[in-house]
Amino acid sequence: MLKIREAHLYGKLKKDLDDADSKVNALPSYQIMVAEAGVMWDKKSDKIFKDIRLLLESMCIGARRCAYCEDSVADEIEHIYPKKFYPELTFKWRNYLFACGQCNGSIKRDQFAIFSAAGGVVDLKRGKNAPVVPPPAGSIVFLDPRVDNPSSIIELDPQTGLFVPLAKKGTPDYIRAEYTLKILGLNTRDYLSKARRNVYGFYVDAINAYIQQKKSAASKLALNKKMNQIKDGAHQSVFLEIGRLSSTNQLDPHFWTDARELWDEYAPF
Repeated sequence: MLKIREAHLYGKLKKDLDDADSKVNALPSYQIMVAEAGVMWDKKSDKIFKDIRLLLESMCIGARRCAYCEDSVADEIEHIYPKKFYPELTFKWRNYLFACGQCNGSIKRDQFAIFSAAGGVVDLKRGKNAPVVPPPAGSIVFLDPRVDNPSSIIELDPQTGLFVPLAKKGTPDYIRAEYTLKILGLNTRDYLSKARRNVYGFYVDAINAYIQQKKSAASKLALNKKMNQIKDGAHQSVFLEIGRLSSTNQLDPHFWTDARELWDEYAPF
């Protein structure tokens, strides 16, 4: 899971999304906002959101990989802050990312939590007949890849293919890392950790091939082609981890000195 590249809305696309956002936020009560935002989302313009989907696709890490699992094709617009609890963010551009159907619809769904004033974790829940009230104030627990840099909070163990919190147990960053990994099932879905272990060797081989091409004075076109093949791969967190390990001499430091440009967009480590 990596920080998402940012792209900006422009022109008519921005105006249309801003207009929908203004309509929701002009409603007289939170309860009405929840109900109306859901209806408006279900009836949203296919034309507008076709363009929004294209813009979100341009922000994907790898070749249109899911922002959460990095394994499957991203094909659904995910609301990072669930619209069920945050209707005011239903049409906010900063609340969108591209995810796969499983991560969005089957795994994360409306699961969300905030830190209470006392520092505890409050899971947001609303039963079928529960009062429709706003969530309490507090900073979010879930890692938001539009804002947070997940690689500064979690790292990958290439031997196991599992993500590990970087912070000390019990700290806010540790809690955020553990919560996000649990909610998204990034460690508990065995096929994901297996895929991360398998792709590790692929990236090492591809980086070596890039270095050899560079040393043999390959053309810029050939180098760019190899670079794009690497950067279009799935599980870019594995690629990032190779860069991090080589930059600290835990792997062959030639990876870092000879092919640093491959990791430039992911800096700092």
